[in-house]
Amino acid sequence: SGRRYTNNLQLYTYEEFGKLPTITFELEGGLRWEVEPFNYMEDVSDNTRLSQTPWHGKRGFISRMYVTEPKGAVLGSNT
Repeated sequence: SGRRYTNNLQLYTYEEFGKLPTITFELEGGLRWEVEPFNYMEDVSDNTRLSQTPWHGKRGFISRMYVTEPKGAVLGSNT
């Protein structure tokens, strides 16, 4: 997406948001967990959680993947 990673509020157009990567975790035993942007980014502009519907202008999102924890990481994911 060309942006520096942060857990701060970021504004995205629908097109910009669509360029965010899928995050893939590969665990022992070959288990793969793929997390799409709509599942790791919290849409703070939309209380209905229907943020996959295309929008006009910019919307605010906050990443819920915290990789800077002193012991481990917080992996927030919506289904």
